[in-house]
Amino acid sequence: MSSPAFGKLKLMVSRVLFFLWVILSVTLFACNKADIDEMYDHVVNLSSVAVVNAVPGSIGMDVFVHQHRMNNTSEKLIFGEYFPYRNTYSGEVEFSLTSYFGAKQETYKEKLTFQPNKIYSVFVYREGSLKLLQSEDNILLPTKGQAKFRVVHLGGNVSSLKISSSEKEVNFQSVKYKDVSSFINIAINKRYNFEITDGNADVKLELNFEPQNQGIYTLLIKGEKKGGVGEMGIDANIIKH
Repeated sequence: MSSPAFGKLKLMVSRVLFFLWVILSVTLFACNKADIDEMYDHVVNLSSVAVVNAVPGSIGMDVFVHQHRMNNTSEKLIFGEYFPYRNTYSGEVEFSLTSYFGAKQETYKEKLTFQPNKIYSVFVYREGSLKLLQSEDNILLPTKGQAKFRVVHLGGNVSSLKISSSEKEVNFQSVKYKDVSSFINIAINKRYNFEITDGNADVKLELNFEPQNQGIYTLLIKGEKKGGVGEMGIDANIIKH
């Protein structure tokens, strides 16, 4: 079958198949590009969030954003602990949690707003019921030979605290309750001896700390003052980000 008519038919079929291949290729490219664009937009629109448990007596906490669990089952997140920054949804989100107290548990839910490409800490504390304190964090690395340091005051029943070091390099004169201070740069290769006091001398805590090169740290003050002088439930610990 090598007639001229058959040759023309073969040529026509080849052209039709080529035309269909071009259409299919363009369609697939458009779909792939749309998928890539959607994935890129999704990545760009993420935020990073760390969560700190500052609820006295809490022996664990499960944290969710839009019902997606943020902490692993191995991360108990007991009082004074935190889980580090991890990506989550941006925009207005439903932030929910369950805190455990022995055989009892308490749930809490609140709407929070995370801006795209921003980094946040969420501190869970108690003021009657569970509450959230949100801060936007600047965690750009300091220059070599420096570390970054800030203070968060969630010690209930204490309106203001002074935090200073014996070396006089750290001096926060008045950190109000629920304040999250800005980060300051501090020198490394030395031990800082912090003293934390209130105006009535009811609170006096001491804490030693030696920062590492380009480390980023939060001094978390937490707990509740109990009864009269000397009966304190306030304590402090260092979180390394």
